Amino acid sequence: SRFFLKSHAVVANDVRLYGQMTSERLVDQCKKGDNEARATLYKAYSPRLMAVCCRYASEREQAEDWLHDTFLRIFDQIRRFHWQGEESLRAWM
Repeated sequence: SRFFLKSHAVVANDVRLYGQMTSERLVDQCKKGDNEARATLYKAYSPRLMAVCCRYASEREQAEDWLHDTFLRIFDQIRRFHWQGEESLRAWM
């Protein structure tokens, strides 16, 4: 579903995304299928990933499609991700 594309809020510090929820806990919640955690992860990381998509896409619509596909893959494969520190999530994405 495209519900992840509804919000493009920038989170200044993705270590503390919302309240006391850290990126590590957020990943754990995503692994459990928590849609609120998925939306939070999207809000935190979509601006950075969108910038990458825009660098390679010829049109914004194409970049948005790539971003959407990227997050579908992230959420599908998140169970395979193993936390090794804050930068490990960004590198894995």
